[in-house]
Amino acid sequence: MKGSRDVNECVANPWWVGDRGAWTFAYLNVGLMLVAMGEWCLNKWVVKPMYVWEDGVVGMVVHGYANDFFAGLFLLGYTNVLVMWMGRRTWAVSRWWQVGLMMLMVGLFWEGVTPMYWQRSTGDVFDLLMYLLGGGVYIGLVKVCGLWVGGNKERS
Repeated sequence: MKGSRDVNECVANPWWVGDRGAWTFAYLNVGLMLVAMGEWCLNKWVVKPMYVWEDGVVGMVVHGYANDFFAGLFLLGYTNVLVMWMGRRTWAVSRWWQVGLMMLMVGLFWEGVTPMYWQRSTGDVFDLLMYLLGGGVYIGLVKVCGLWVGGNKERS
């Protein structure tokens, strides 16, 4: 059958991830990391100086929530790049429950634990929602690209 692979080849090659290949998964994750870093720089040095928190919804998003949304994308991309670099395809965080659990743990740590020991940090439930929303967008991108990494079905 065209496009099918031997199961042993898939197990032997930890970089194989679905019909479109591991490079698509790698490009997706590295691309998301670059976009998130670019957004952070753009937000910090260009957009934030143009708005203040009191500028309504735009000011609130720019100053309070945009970086949390992109942090979710960055952390998932970074985690999966490390997983691929280690050759542990089955450890990839690509299913909805894995992404949700990771973003929930990250959000609870940053919004619940960090304010206890770092005075500049504040806890905000909307920040937690932004982490989860970033994870939801990540899942959408993984599904659009056809990259179900952790549990590929055997090919016939």
